[in-house]
Amino acid sequence: MLITNPKMQPASTHAETGMFGRPAGLVAVVIYKALAGVFEIMTGTIFLFSRRLIASELVEDPSDRFVSWLLSHASFSYASVRYLGFLAIALGVIELLLAVGIWHRSSRFRSAALVFFGALAVYGCFELVIGFSAFKLVSILADFGVVYYLWMIMPKHAPSMRHRKS
Repeated sequence: MLITNPKMQPASTHAETGMFGRPAGLVAVVIYKALAGVFEIMTGTIFLFSRRLIASELVEDPSDRFVSWLLSHASFSYASVRYLGFLAIALGVIELLLAVGIWHRSSRFRSAALVFFGALAVYGCFELVIGFSAFKLVSILADFGVVYYLWMIMPKHAPSMRHRKS
C-alpha cells in the first residue's frame, strides 16, 4: 500500500531521509570525529618523525631561522615527543574506530563513545580553567555537542538504542 501523506509515514523511514540514509546529525558527528582522528594520526606521525625533519632542515640550511627559533624555544625531550606522537596516533585510531561504530549505529560503540568523548570534554574543561583559549572553548563545546547527540538524539533514530523503560 502506498502512503501519499508524509505525516503518515512510519517514523523509522522518515528519520532515514538524511544524507547517506542517515540522519544529518549522525553524518555530522561521524565526519567531525573521523576528520579529527585522521588529523590526530597525522600529527602523531609528524611528532614521531620531527627529529629527523628538523635534522634534515638543518643539514639543508644550517642558518634556517625558523628551525633555530624552534630549537631554542622547544622544551621537549626526544622521549616526550615520541610519547606524544604515539599518544596522538592512539587517540586518532580510537576516534576513527568510534566514528565507524557510530556510523553503523552499534550500541556498544555508542556507549564507548559516550565515555570517551565525555572524558575528553571533562579534561578539556580542566584545561580551559588552567589556560583559556577560544580554540579550547570551541573544541569543548563540540565535544559536549557530540555527547548530547549520542546520549539524547541518536537513540531516537535507532530503534535498538532506545532507552528501555523498567
